Amino acid sequence: MNSQNLQGFDYTNSVMEDSHSLLRGKVGGCVVFTAIDKDTLHVIDGDVDLCQVDSRTPYTQYMRYRILLAASSGLRYILEGKKIMNPFLFALYAWRETTTLHVTFKNVSGNGLRDEVTNLTGELKISMIELLKSLMTLEGNRRINFACLLTQSVLRTYILQIPRGGHNDCNLPDSYHKHYPSSSVHEIKAEDGRIICCRQWKCGQTPRRLKGEKQLNPVLLLNGYSIESYWLPMEPNDLVRTLLEEGHETWLLQSRLHPLNPADNFTIEDIGRYDIPAAIGKILELHGHNIKVHIVAHCAGGLAIHIALMGGHISATHIASLSCTNSSMFFKLNALATFKMWLPLVPVSMAILGKNNILPLLEMSETSFRHHLLRCIARFIPRYERCTCNECEVLSGVFGNVFWHQNISRTMHHWIYRENTTRLPMAGFPHLRKICNSGFIVDSHGNNSYLIHPERMKLSTLYISGGRSLLVTPETSFLANKYMKMHQPGFRHERVVVDGFGHSDLLIGEESDKKVFPHILSHIRLAEQGKNGVISSGEKYSKESLAWEDDFYSASRGFGSSWYSQRIVVLLMLLWVVIMLISLFL
Repeated sequence: MNSQNLQGFDYTNSVMEDSHSLLRGKVGGCVVFTAIDKDTLHVIDGDVDLCQVDSRTPYTQYMRYRILLAASSGLRYILEGKKIMNPFLFALYAWRETTTLHVTFKNVSGNGLRDEVTNLTGELKISMIELLKSLMTLEGNRRINFACLLTQSVLRTYILQIPRGGHNDCNLPDSYHKHYPSSSVHEIKAEDGRIICCRQWKCGQTPRRLKGEKQLNPVLLLNGYSIESYWLPMEPNDLVRTLLEEGHETWLLQSRLHPLNPADNFTIEDIGRYDIPAAIGKILELHGHNIKVHIVAHCAGGLAIHIALMGGHISATHIASLSCTNSSMFFKLNALATFKMWLPLVPVSMAILGKNNILPLLEMSETSFRHHLLRCIARFIPRYERCTCNECEVLSGVFGNVFWHQNISRTMHHWIYRENTTRLPMAGFPHLRKICNSGFIVDSHGNNSYLIHPERMKLSTLYISGGRSLLVTPETSFLANKYMKMHQPGFRHERVVVDGFGHSDLLIGEESDKKVFPHILSHIRLAEQGKNGVISSGEKYSKESLAWEDDFYSASRGFGSSWYSQRIVVLLMLLWVVIMLISLFL
């Protein structure tokens, strides 16, 4: 494709910021795509922006393309593509990111009833030779200015790492707080004497269910390690309101790792052994022991519910269904997170904190020298996606990125770090590290005490992963789904990988209610209808044969998923550790 008149154009997305006019314009030419059409596809209209910036990801540069193509047969197609350029580990992925175009190719609907729908996604790569040829054949009076501006933008992104814009403070809309369904808080004393909380929303507040209909089972929501995933009063929708509209009474467990009542000495095992049984016991106390509870769990909450079930602390007879996002009895991390857990960062962090191991995250909060030192160290730990918010940088340094910033709203980002996640209890990290290094749930001593009891998992399951892995990889849901189909074939087991999502953005993303919640609701509805058994035999065996194939999502998707990426990440992280150690002793 040859560039033509360099005329500016605007994108409709309000968070996108315009680049220099020379880096935006129109393109023309032709495309050869023999798999679609033997003849050449001609460009009717094409827009390109080589330095587009989203204010939610100020360190990231995007190159976006949108091209309308016409075939000799009269059919028209739209080719949309983008390059995502992040300054990670001394421009580690610079070449791959600048030469890889993530594309979607679809046809424009015509009037004919027999029009075949074409909707393809994939990657286009450019070779070194083709790139040099393109640079050598640049034409126009301002080609030198164009080359200089493009080079400057790439240097700013990868070398200087200067943000373009940032997360400015924003006022949260009061309307969401005012119209949010009211709830009641139950203080519950766990078996070990620890006081935890459960927040209850009664479904009678949303009169969409007509009188006389069957009363649906309640739903218990289990959060991840730190970020609130279900109760989002500043967003137009969340899973709590979605379940209430569906007619389910909804409960949210605020366990001993919740920022509102954090403990200074606990393990993930304690949540599964004490907190979850106490919460389910409270629900059974109010509704009777014949009721069943749907469980929706995320990350550490998913680990805890599997510990509770497979450890025999709760019975599967009280569970109507189980849905887990980026969690299961297995817990597989990407290369960077795996390497961080392998390094002694957690023991060193716990030694720095001492007895006061609840880390304040707010920049303006009063902290001790130990807390301040750990926050400074966390800011310097490499992560794939950087942010201008200090609190976000600290949390990402501890965990790794927990969501793709482009998937969440600015108000959501502000609420997480300025109102919700203001303290981080670190006591659970030593046990979490043992789980991560093992790749599956273990007890607090690192022993395999749970996977040896599959007979306790007599229930239907749904495991959801993000297709653009950022922290936990889709292998987590793949192995869990295989495990359940092997050991509990009499129950319905599903696995979904949602493209474009990373970790917590599965539940707190702007489009979670459209792309993720329907899978959870469908799983719960089938359980309510009593369809917990396997599907018909013909369908069963065809799907079983596919399920036992190699995981399609184990290919190069997301960050640090290929073997090449993993080796390079490990080598550069080792280099980073050596540099840090040298700087400490000089």
